[in-house]
Amino acid sequence: IVPGIQKSDYWRRHTFRCVKACVFDVVVAGEQFKGYGITPINIKLFEDEINARLRAKVEGGVVKRARATVIVTPVDEILGNATVRLDIVPAIELRRIVIDVKLSPA
Repeated sequence: IVPGIQKSDYWRRHTFRCVKACVFDVVVAGEQFKGYGITPINIKLFEDEINARLRAKVEGGVVKRARATVIVTPVDEILGNATVRLDIVPAIELRRIVIDVKLSPA
């Protein structure tokens, strides 16, 4: 048995739920910014909104650490795209999960 790997899949299911909840926070936060221009102020506000929601997850004990960074390149700005990079450390497993979420117009 390798240390850190559990016999039950409870730990993996819990981790999946934590990640899903964090990604859902990105979706909910993004709804507020749909239709607005991609300006440095809006990007910063979007990032702050996501991080505020993630802080609530940390304070609630869902995850140990979570941070989001919104990345917009000049080409993304023209196309109306943004990439959200989530760095999540689940509360139970000793793992670090990094997720890139690409946001683009419908």
